[in-house]
Amino acid sequence: MTCIDNLSRGTRYHLAPHMGVSGFRFIEGDVLDPSALAHAFRSSDIEAVFHFAGRSAIHGIAASPPADLQDTFCTTFALLMKMREQRIQNLVFASSAAVYGNDSSTATDARLPVRPVSMYAAAKLASEAFISAFATSAGIRSWIFRLANLVGPGVTQGILHDFVDRLLLDPTRLRVLGHRSSRRPYLHVADALDAIMLAYLSTRDGELVKAFNLGAKTMLDVAQVAEIVAAEMGLAGIPIEFAQDAPAATGDIRSLSCDVSRIESLGWQCHRSSEEAIRAAVHEHLAWRCDTIGASAAPGDSFAAVTSATRTK
Repeated sequence: MTCIDNLSRGTRYHLAPHMGVSGFRFIEGDVLDPSALAHAFRSSDIEAVFHFAGRSAIHGIAASPPADLQDTFCTTFALLMKMREQRIQNLVFASSAAVYGNDSSTATDARLPVRPVSMYAAAKLASEAFISAFATSAGIRSWIFRLANLVGPGVTQGILHDFVDRLLLDPTRLRVLGHRSSRRPYLHVADALDAIMLAYLSTRDGELVKAFNLGAKTMLDVAQVAEIVAAEMGLAGIPIEFAQDAPAATGDIRSLSCDVSRIESLGWQCHRSSEEAIRAAVHEHLAWRCDTIGASAAPGDSFAAVTSATRTK
């Protein structure tokens, strides 16, 4: 197995369990760098490409249409071109449930009309369109997974991380900038990977492109997530302050519900509710933070202060 990642959002910490394992090769490089991509595709026995590269900062000051085009769409196009060149015929693609936009109804079928409202979602949808075209023109069999909000090991951005980091810096209160009524399903990485591998290994019929919704069957609003994070950090009952009448940020989705009956028909079950996924992910994120700063970070520790203390030992 070969993994290529420029580590702009990933970390070596999450790769550590695989380093040195026989058959695993890591290349620190960018998919958009032709030489790095050629190096990754040097093997002659590649069975499939699992394409999880992309840019997940979808709104606010972090939003960037050129970056979404490059990191989320152009990476897909570069991989498709390389796969066609080398006649690799299996692609697994991590898309996003964000392609459905702000439709208030449940996304009951992965082929419903889609109306993305963020540049990130638009780039994912454009990627899906090119994948479909390459399936027809180059015979690339593809599995597309429209993922809900992922939490757990390897996920380095998102609401859970924001809340944990804020509480580590100030355990006396939690300020929340998003709208308190925003409701979403939260899917743990382990459940997502189980679904992806099940679909990839069990669906090899004549349909060249298969699309699946992936998400937990339960949902949480922002207030519930904030309370769960605080409780798991031993800070239950602290004030949670919401911006009054905060408008939804451009590209943000107020509510999202996805029907996952298609992946369930293959035998998949989501083993963690949204609440269980958030509770587990809090501790996984704390373990990552503590390991990366080389110290035990209790609530209220400043990362800068802990890092400074570690350096002076």
